[in-house]
Amino acid sequence: MRLRQKLFLILGMMTLVPLLVLQFGVVEQIGADLERRITAELHGKLSKLGVELDTLIESQKALTAGLAEAPVLRNFSRVAASKNDESAYDEMVLTVQDFFYNYQQRIGNIQALRFLDNNGKTVVKVKEGHRIVPELFDDERGRYYIADQSNRPFYKAAIKDPNDVYVSDFELGQVQSDADFCPAMIRYSVPIRNEGNEIEAMVIINMWGTRIDEAVKSAIRGYTGKAYIVEVNDKQHRDGIYLFHEDAEQRFANQLGSDYRFSNEIG
Repeated sequence: MRLRQKLFLILGMMTLVPLLVLQFGVVEQIGADLERRITAELHGKLSKLGVELDTLIESQKALTAGLAEAPVLRNFSRVAASKNDESAYDEMVLTVQDFFYNYQQRIGNIQALRFLDNNGKTVVKVKEGHRIVPELFDDERGRYYIADQSNRPFYKAAIKDPNDVYVSDFELGQVQSDADFCPAMIRYSVPIRNEGNEIEAMVIINMWGTRIDEAVKSAIRGYTGKAYIVEVNDKQHRDGIYLFHEDAEQRFANQLGSDYRFSNEIG
């Protein structure tokens, strides 16, 4: 090989190596910049999602608080707490049923509305557009009722909660401990108190959790990878459970008796 050709090849290699290094450096920088932009954009979307979920819960709390102020429910709470006028009680049961039914028709996303007496018994309930007929009999008061919620954790928590509206855990619905689960929901409970600040009754609205799912899916649409909502809780039975997961079977491990928890996922 002639000397000129050798020098050309040597000079070519000397030029090529820095160009390759520069090219790889530029590609790496572009990748890092792109990753930073995507991360910042995703964090912005997640921050917006947090605000959206807070707004959703606050609006549903306000809805429940406003409902509990309805004169028909205030009047019924006084009648239900009394044992003197059973004819007025029976008439008002039908009135409150109609009121709940019409309210649910106007407000979307409500799974059920309940009116509980001061013993924690559900005396009026409208669920998914149906009026529930009371079939259990309260011997003490001589009235029919639908279910006794006095020992349910959400009822006990609502009685003790100092806030105007108690918000339950986000969880699968269940009428009784041995009944099948309903889709995920949040319960909003408002005690109705008399002039002596004693609880006369309680109004509870169950809201479907589908809007939470929809908000999460909308926020992460277009991104690859996995997205979860994981609960962080001092209570061991709820800590680390998935409140949102693309695989529905991995959600609410505490209720379904599975081992699907974030701590197990990451080892």
